[in-house]
Amino acid sequence: AAHVRVDSNYEGPVSQRCLEFSALDRVLYNLMNNAVRFTRDGMVDLHLRALNGNLRFIVVNHLTAAQQATLRVRYADNLDDLFLGNFTTGGEGVGMTICAEFVANAYGLANAKKAAKGGYVGARLVDEAFVAWFHWPVGV
Repeated sequence: AAHVRVDSNYEGPVSQRCLEFSALDRVLYNLMNNAVRFTRDGMVDLHLRALNGNLRFIVVNHLTAAQQATLRVRYADNLDDLFLGNFTTGGEGVGMTICAEFVANAYGLANAKKAAKGGYVGARLVDEAFVAWFHWPVGV
């Protein structure tokens, strides 16, 4: 369980199709579940930002020193590769890849790697926080 704080500067439509909205739901659900599972302090922040016809969803949770070290050893400063799979600390290791695949599909990109390398999805360690984001085209 975690306390989730939401901060948004966007008010408007997200999608006009159920299938698209369910894909967005899956991406957000995966990232939020990870954040709740791994937060060290029971807090998760969700930020939504409107950006030129897109929404940026940002999910933030604080990590323990051991969690941070694990990520730094595996990925150094390139946490975007978390979206390419093959890493888990107890799950199946495909959740973040599925996120990147859905985002790639929403933008007409070939695959998850293009979404990660293009900045459509990403992750960083900022201070003691894990920050993951993805972009989504706004439905009009």
